[in-house]
Amino acid sequence: MNFLTSLLLLCCFPDPLPPSPFNTLKVEQTESLLLIRSDTNRGASHATATIIDVPGRLAITSYHSIVNSHRLQALSIEFEQKDKKEIDSNPLKYQHLFMNKEAIPAEVVYSEPAHDLALIRLKQLPKEAKAIPLATAPLTPESKLYFDGNPFEKNLVWQRVEGTAGKVEPAKWVWPGGQALDTHTLISTAKSELGAGFSGGAVRNEAGELLALVIAGREKTIYSVDAATIRGFLERSKLLNTAKEPAQAKSSTVESDR
Repeated sequence: MNFLTSLLLLCCFPDPLPPSPFNTLKVEQTESLLLIRSDTNRGASHATATIIDVPGRLAITSYHSIVNSHRLQALSIEFEQKDKKEIDSNPLKYQHLFMNKEAIPAEVVYSEPAHDLALIRLKQLPKEAKAIPLATAPLTPESKLYFDGNPFEKNLVWQRVEGTAGKVEPAKWVWPGGQALDTHTLISTAKSELGAGFSGGAVRNEAGELLALVIAGREKTIYSVDAATIRGFLERSKLLNTAKEPAQAKSSTVESDR
């Protein structure tokens, strides 16, 4: 098995994995996260989106999670436990919400496939939603970080996995579906493998800022689009801090610009 085929694109089509023993995120750590479902001719895939702009109802996710989508929906999962520290363990509760059309309609408003990034606009955001700020301080190799996302497991909606930062390096791949990637990724090590719904999930520093966006993994090695690339992507979109509805989704031809 070569390097590329051993990568796992962290969005999910198949049945969920068995229940996980890992702990989940605290309530305040989920206010910037959305679970998204993308319906395509292949079926439905699930991934994570990270809220980036509340006034504009915008969230960012991985492009490969939403490519060829003919219907895009999002869920903001609320907690129901007595201590409000762990997720509802009702199996596939969020699947029921999607199937009963209780999810929030969303649309892709800007994308750059070369960076595996897509910006989506939601019809509405929950009142408790908070945008996650981009990290401004330089990344220190070997520093602690956290991967936040949906592992797509039967009794687990949100999961936080601790990890260690590595280096930002160029990434030029072609995904199995033909999508060419020409970007920069933060290569980090997680304490455990990330589940298949983590794509589009937040990589945060200890201050809670966004260091990167998860796109792929190989065992405990995680590849995430770095903050500098995300910042450039958002600037080129020209959509932040505005509530205007664009006439149609935009797709950039930018290949290697950060």
